[in-house]
Amino acid sequence: MSLEAQVDAFAKAVERPELITGQQRMLLLATLSNRWRDDPDGLVTVQDGYTAQADAILGSVAITTRQNTVISDTTSLLINVSNALDQPVTVRLSIIAGSGRIRVDDSALVTVPAHGSASARPPITSISNGDVVVTARLTTEDGSVQIGESAPVELFIRAGFEAVVTTLFVAAVALLFGFGLFRSIRKRRRARARQLAGLPEEIDD
Repeated sequence: MSLEAQVDAFAKAVERPELITGQQRMLLLATLSNRWRDDPDGLVTVQDGYTAQADAILGSVAITTRQNTVISDTTSLLINVSNALDQPVTVRLSIIAGSGRIRVDDSALVTVPAHGSASARPPITSISNGDVVVTARLTTEDGSVQIGESAPVELFIRAGFEAVVTTLFVAAVALLFGFGLFRSIRKRRRARARQLAGLPEEIDD
């Protein structure tokens, strides 16, 4: 696919594609001008500018996340996407598992503001613990055109950790409640015994 065709396809992801395709087409027409017949060095400069502009456009939207920690059986990955363009871009982020440790449940659509970043949250289900590298991929909303380069993302899957923490927390709360209840009952019994014995009430410290 030519650079012109790649830029045209990429422009499907932005709010105003004509701002991208129009500027790129003007640069292309400049490379075809007859004025460069006697100025080969000038032609090379213009061609280099055209190529550099196209490369900058095609590389303006990128996946910046490289690592994630998964602590739940069912969760969503947090994948950051950056946008260097002067206008918002809407992309679909898909995860290619490449391993039986996780199951990818769906892709995620995200709109990234101009000169900003946003997080896509594709849902996954962890099957077993371990470390695995998945591939994150951006496309246009309909999935027909890839946007930017695919990126490897390393996942540290510790799915049982959440359950362990929850269990320990519940156990700690139960122990504290039980201890407090025990002290309360013991205090009431002692107060009752002192009352029956005709002794004055204890004064708490």
